[in-house]
Amino acid sequence: MVLLRLQNMVAAVRRSLYTLGVTFILFSVGGAAFWQWSKKVEQALPHKEAKMELLGPVFKPAEGKAPKKLVVVLHGYGADAENLWPVGYEISKALPEAEVLVPNGFDPCEGSVGGRQWFKMGRWTLPEWRAQLAQTKTRFDAYLMPILSELHLSIKDVAFVGFSQGGMMALHFGILYGIQAVVCFSGVFVDPNVLDQSPSLPHILLVHGDSDPVIPPKAFFQAQEILRAQNAPFEASMQPNLDHSINVDGLQRACLFLKQYIAISPQ
Repeated sequence: MVLLRLQNMVAAVRRSLYTLGVTFILFSVGGAAFWQWSKKVEQALPHKEAKMELLGPVFKPAEGKAPKKLVVVLHGYGADAENLWPVGYEISKALPEAEVLVPNGFDPCEGSVGGRQWFKMGRWTLPEWRAQLAQTKTRFDAYLMPILSELHLSIKDVAFVGFSQGGMMALHFGILYGIQAVVCFSGVFVDPNVLDQSPSLPHILLVHGDSDPVIPPKAFFQAQEILRAQNAPFEASMQPNLDHSINVDGLQRACLFLKQYIAISPQ
């Protein structure tokens, strides 16, 4: 109980720093020390079944209530959980009854010092990515399923939000598992075959920058064509003058989308 109160205090301070925009504190000596200490507190608490290296920011429902929904935010290749901490925070505000997790990728990134990856990018070809995603499923199952069991939630209580490589993960496994909702920022629909394997197609939001030099907008339009051909429920938002990143408008659209499809209905 003491540790839970301590975690809530840590989370409140971190949220306050973000809300106030005092991000420079996190780069000071004291701020960096606090950040590392707070991560240790989080790692000592929920989801002990998950591999410790995956643990990142955890946003819990207000007032210590049990979560009624789960949102997992997946970062891009070469980044880490802290990179999408603000995204997780904004989603937690939009969905106050959900638990929002921002885990780290499975492995150290081959192409970025200090970054993480969900799978090897190799030669950047779709066949190679399909093979990598297939190999990743066992590890993702081992991460997600114990958390659902611990929180007493079902797969239909889940939403995935992913950016770039994380967007590929969100689309692929969100459809394969049949979760409730998927938000894919600047990603690629790697393996359309999962549409035929899905027990129930999720609601999908695609968001992409029209000036993305890393994942060209062509991938955005190809994903729409595939989803439309299968009558999959999806929405799409092309962001003008945006490179390979998430902007405020895209994040707001994602929050509204999640509120529509995964928020708790009023009694």
